[in-house]
Amino acid sequence: MNITFQIADNLFIQKNKVISYETHVANIVGNSIIELGKYSRTTGKHIHKIAQYFKLNIVRSDDRKVFYKYEMGIEPFRMKNALKPKISIELIRAGIDLTKATSQDLWTFVIENKDNISKQDWDIFKEIMDLPENTPNPKLQKFKWESL
Repeated sequence: MNITFQIADNLFIQKNKVISYETHVANIVGNSIIELGKYSRTTGKHIHKIAQYFKLNIVRSDDRKVFYKYEMGIEPFRMKNALKPKISIELIRAGIDLTKATSQDLWTFVIENKDNISKQDWDIFKEIMDLPENTPNPKLQKFKWESL
């Protein structure tokens, strides 16, 4: 499953790609974020925000890119199946690689962060962990959830 992390409005990470609105604007490689060009001021702020959150060095580009599609205050771009910002940032900061994580890793993370997991996030986690559709959200108080 290709997981998309929403970091802020119109700012997403998919694998090593940084996506501003719907444009791939940078790559995360090791301890660096590599710009693919110069975009709008907002996109520059997006790249800087990712660098700050995850303590990455920015490798700048002088290649000017045209980026007008979302100018003038058009509604925020919504990417389907993206984990919400709060849980995305915590998952990335925890260093959990969803392509290599064990069920134990994910359960531990889910239990530790259950109060921040929205219904949409829980639906994505159920798919990642291959859980039955009717598995209750760990945020619900009537169930006692424990790590495996």
